[in-house]
Amino acid sequence: MDQNKFTRSDGWLLFTLSRKYQNLRTIISAGDHYNHAIFTYEELNQGLLRLLQNGYAEQSDKKFRINDKGKELIKNHLLSDSISDMIRLSDIIVSMVSGIEVDYSKPVISVIEYDIAIKGYMR
Repeated sequence: MDQNKFTRSDGWLLFTLSRKYQNLRTIISAGDHYNHAIFTYEELNQGLLRLLQNGYAEQSDKKFRINDKGKELIKNHLLSDSISDMIRLSDIIVSMVSGIEVDYSKPVISVIEYDIAIKGYMR
């Protein structure tokens, strides 16, 4: 496990996760909607690892969603479902923990899964 910290894109990623499980294509689509950009493989894979391993999201059958701890973070700091709140969440998650434990040895998604999701979204 490596010492690390959350990044601004982790806030963006957390903001895109809903209460129901979402596949990668849906997460990419939501991320593009909110930030007018597409997550890179590294942002998505490493961000999911940080959020999952530190208890802000959960996974089931290659789908992801925000969990109770993640919902509580959003509920306590955000007012609406707006771009300014996404930016605020990115600022909050970066500043709230200086070091977190993350094991990057096994990716949560593969490059192939990412490429398939991107191609599906771009259609």
